[in-house]
Amino acid sequence: MAKYQIGGGFKQDAAESGVWTDDFGPELKIASSESMTYKKALERLFRPHRRKEISVEKSNAITLKAMAEALLVDWKKGDIADPETGKDLTYSVDNAYLALSKDPELRDFVSSYASRVANYKEEALEERVEK
Repeated sequence: MAKYQIGGGFKQDAAESGVWTDDFGPELKIASSESMTYKKALERLFRPHRRKEISVEKSNAITLKAMAEALLVDWKKGDIADPETGKDLTYSVDNAYLALSKDPELRDFVSSYASRVANYKEEALEERVEK
Protein backbone atom coordinates (compact mmCIF):
# COMPACT_ATOMS: atom_id res chain seq x y z
CA MET A 1 0.00 0.00 0.00
CA ALA A 2 1.36 3.44 -0.96
CA LYS A 3 2.03 5.99 1.74
CA TYR A 4 -0.23 9.03 1.64
CA GLN A 5 1.54 12.36 1.99
CA ILE A 6 -0.55 15.01 3.71
CA GLY A 7 -0.89 18.06 1.48
CA GLY A 8 0.88 16.12 -1.26
CA GLY A 9 1.59 18.55 -4.05
CA PHE A 10 -1.20 21.07 -3.36
CA LYS A 11 -0.07 24.47 -4.65
CA GLN A 12 -1.62 27.24 -2.56
CA ASP A 13 -0.40 29.94 -4.96
CA ALA A 14 -2.25 28.27 -7.86
CA ALA A 15 -5.30 27.81 -5.63
CA GLU A 16 -5.30 31.56 -4.89
CA SER A 17 -4.47 32.95 -8.33
CA GLY A 18 -6.37 30.33 -10.32
CA VAL A 19 -5.50 27.98 -13.15
CA TRP A 20 -6.55 28.10 -16.79
CA THR A 21 -8.85 25.39 -18.12
CA ASP A 22 -10.73 24.87 -21.35
CA ASP A 23 -12.54 21.76 -20.10
CA PHE A 24 -15.90 23.59 -20.33
CA GLY A 25 -15.23 25.06 -23.78
CA PRO A 26 -14.19 28.67 -23.26
CA GLU A 27 -10.83 29.27 -21.57
CA LEU A 28 -11.55 30.13 -17.96
CA LYS A 29 -9.23 30.92 -15.06
CA ILE A 30 -10.65 29.37 -11.91
CA ALA A 31 -9.33 29.67 -8.36
CA SER A 32 -9.89 27.03 -5.70
CA SER A 33 -12.79 27.10 -3.28
CA GLU A 34 -10.06 26.40 -0.70
CA SER A 35 -8.46 29.79 -1.39
CA MET A 36 -8.40 32.33 1.41
CA THR A 37 -9.61 34.95 -1.06
CA TYR A 38 -12.85 33.02 -1.62
CA LYS A 39 -13.33 32.24 2.07
CA LYS A 40 -12.80 35.91 2.98
CA ALA A 41 -15.21 37.04 0.26
CA LEU A 42 -17.90 34.71 1.62
CA GLU A 43 -17.30 35.93 5.16
CA ARG A 44 -17.37 39.61 4.14
CA LEU A 45 -20.52 39.24 2.03
CA PHE A 46 -22.43 37.19 4.60
CA ARG A 47 -21.35 39.32 7.60
CA PRO A 48 -24.17 41.91 7.28
CA HIS A 49 -26.69 39.05 7.44
CA ARG A 50 -25.11 37.19 10.33
CA ARG A 51 -27.82 37.81 12.90
CA LYS A 52 -30.72 37.56 10.46
CA GLU A 53 -32.44 34.77 8.70
CA ILE A 54 -31.96 35.20 4.97
CA SER A 55 -33.82 33.64 2.09
CA VAL A 56 -32.36 30.94 -0.11
CA GLU A 57 -32.43 33.41 -3.00
CA LYS A 58 -30.40 35.99 -1.06
CA SER A 59 -27.93 33.32 0.10
CA ASN A 60 -27.50 32.13 -3.50
CA ALA A 61 -26.96 35.70 -4.73
CA ILE A 62 -24.28 36.26 -2.07
CA THR A 63 -22.55 33.00 -2.97
CA LEU A 64 -22.63 33.95 -6.68
CA LYS A 65 -21.06 37.32 -5.85
CA ALA A 66 -18.25 35.56 -3.95
CA MET A 67 -17.76 33.15 -6.86
CA ALA A 68 -17.54 36.10 -9.28
CA GLU A 69 -15.04 37.89 -7.04
CA ALA A 70 -12.80 34.98 -6.12
CA LEU A 71 -13.40 31.80 -8.15
CA LEU A 72 -14.04 32.79 -11.78
CA VAL A 73 -11.07 35.15 -11.92
CA ASP A 74 -10.59 35.61 -15.67
CA TRP A 75 -11.47 34.37 -19.15
CA LYS A 76 -9.93 34.76 -22.58
CA LYS A 77 -11.28 37.71 -24.54
CA GLY A 78 -13.88 36.59 -27.05
CA ASP A 79 -14.79 33.41 -25.20
CA ILE A 80 -17.85 34.69 -23.31
CA ALA A 81 -20.76 36.58 -24.91
CA ASP A 82 -23.46 38.76 -23.38
CA PRO A 83 -26.65 36.65 -23.09
CA GLU A 84 -28.83 39.47 -24.45
CA THR A 85 -26.70 41.15 -27.12
CA GLY A 86 -24.34 38.34 -28.14
CA LYS A 87 -21.41 40.80 -27.94
CA ASP A 88 -18.11 39.71 -26.39
CA LEU A 89 -17.84 40.32 -22.67
CA THR A 90 -14.52 41.46 -21.31
CA TYR A 91 -13.73 39.90 -17.94
CA SER A 92 -14.78 41.92 -14.89
CA VAL A 93 -16.29 40.89 -11.59
CA ASP A 94 -19.64 42.32 -12.73
CA ASN A 95 -19.51 40.37 -16.00
CA ALA A 96 -18.47 37.22 -14.13
CA TYR A 97 -21.50 37.68 -11.87
CA LEU A 98 -23.72 38.17 -14.93
CA ALA A 99 -22.36 35.02 -16.60
CA LEU A 100 -22.64 32.90 -13.44
CA SER A 101 -26.14 34.14 -12.63
CA LYS A 102 -27.48 33.59 -16.17
CA ASP A 103 -25.83 30.24 -16.95
CA PRO A 104 -26.43 27.33 -14.55
CA GLU A 105 -24.08 25.05 -16.53
CA LEU A 106 -21.22 27.55 -16.25
CA ARG A 107 -21.99 28.07 -12.55
CA ASP A 108 -21.98 24.32 -11.92
CA PHE A 109 -18.73 23.84 -13.84
CA VAL A 110 -16.93 26.63 -11.97
CA SER A 111 -18.19 25.37 -8.63
CA SER A 112 -17.21 21.76 -9.39
CA TYR A 113 -13.82 22.65 -10.83
CA ALA A 114 -12.98 24.97 -7.92
CA SER A 115 -13.86 22.29 -5.37
CA ARG A 116 -11.59 19.60 -6.87
CA VAL A 117 -8.32 19.87 -4.96
CA ALA A 118 -6.60 17.72 -7.61
CA ASN A 119 -6.86 20.63 -10.09
CA TYR A 120 -4.42 22.60 -7.94
CA LYS A 121 -1.86 19.86 -7.35
CA GLU A 122 1.57 19.93 -8.91
CA GLU A 123 0.87 16.96 -11.22
CA ALA A 124 -2.25 18.58 -12.72
CA LEU A 125 -0.45 21.87 -13.22
CA GLU A 126 2.45 20.12 -14.99
CA GLU A 127 -0.01 18.29 -17.28
CA ARG A 128 -1.61 21.60 -18.27
CA VAL A 129 1.78 23.04 -19.22
CA GLU A 130 2.50 20.00 -21.39
CA LYS A 131 -0.76 20.38 -23.40
